[in-house]
Amino acid sequence: MKNSFINALIGSILFVKFTLGICQTLAPIEVTYHIKEKNMQEISGLIADSLSEHGNYTFWALGDGGAPAKLYKYELRNLDSFTISQENQEDTALLLDSTTFLNASNVDWEELSHSNSHIFIGDFGNNNGNRTNLRIYRFKRAKLGSKNVSVDTLHISYSRQIDFSSQRFHPWDCEAMYWKNDSLVLLSKGLFNSKIYIYTIPDQPGHYSIEPSDSFLSTQLITGASIKLGGGSNFPDLVGYNFNSSFKLNSVFGLLQKPFKNYWTSDPSEKLREPHQLESIATPIIPLPVLQMAYATEKYDGKNARIYLHGVFGSSKQNIKQIEVSLHPNPVSSDLHLTLNTQASGRLIISDIQGKWIKNIPIEHGSHLIDVAALPKGVYLLNLYAINFAPYSQTFIKQ
Repeated sequence: MKNSFINALIGSILFVKFTLGICQTLAPIEVTYHIKEKNMQEISGLIADSLSEHGNYTFWALGDGGAPAKLYKYELRNLDSFTISQENQEDTALLLDSTTFLNASNVDWEELSHSNSHIFIGDFGNNNGNRTNLRIYRFKRAKLGSKNVSVDTLHISYSRQIDFSSQRFHPWDCEAMYWKNDSLVLLSKGLFNSKIYIYTIPDQPGHYSIEPSDSFLSTQLITGASIKLGGGSNFPDLVGYNFNSSFKLNSVFGLLQKPFKNYWTSDPSEKLREPHQLESIATPIIPLPVLQMAYATEKYDGKNARIYLHGVFGSSKQNIKQIEVSLHPNPVSSDLHLTLNTQASGRLIISDIQGKWIKNIPIEHGSHLIDVAALPKGVYLLNLYAINFAPYSQTFIKQ
């Protein structure tokens, strides 16, 4: 399974735009932004907003239960301000603004979603399965950034729940939600029998006794969902996590390929470069060819909460200079010998024929040995992106 980020980038990663002989280089990039505010060390919901006056990205985020009943607006530096030649690029998210509420409290906020006209806050976290006040708050999108906003409420309860005693494993916890076609779609976390239950309710205030409309099995706990508004996609992007046999966190994200019919596993899903407890996911509200997806995490293993941005570098940079590369042997059985003859630095990405990344490493002028012995036999694509140069692409055959 190819994840949503790879799907979105297959065209742009391997795409070189030519206009009147000018080459525009688009290279994949991932940047980590640290959250410094102590009361926002678990970002449970995230939505993208418009570009700032500085051309940077802005996001609205909410904290989990115990955090203030506020939305916080962060500014994240544009991906084009970084460089593709560096590994593990990091920055700090800048707090810009907040939205406060007149009649909303944060019992256990778990999701932030939006339609074209409204914002929805999912106060339906239910770790112990004993809550009787599950709800979703709704307010007009135009009120983002205002103070003492009055909200409407969608009250929800599970039609099948009869036991409200505190319990560890149960199906009455939800952390993911997205809006589609005048409805809100809720996904349970999967604490019980690894089954994710799907609930759909109107996006209007009222009282709803919810019944599953569908379900699927998952090896992951589902903690966030998002879908591109007006993007023609019928399937949500999901984030989640699980623990391996050594009880180490394994965070994943991926696209649900079929509407609630598949078995979602960690094997085909892409992983962040280091484990974090992924809690939320967001796609851009406005078309941003540079920015493809954002993920947020909670504080884990002594590391602050973070927002990860995935996208492409170089959309504003046009280059005509060609990079000189020597590559042999081809076909290859073990080591590729690559020489970057040009005085440049950049990034080397090897992908399979479907576009899934296999290697993603920084590269500099000089000779390099690239170990491909473990790759299955087949055809692969090597892309080299260097600052101020047109990209270099070459297929090779692994014997």
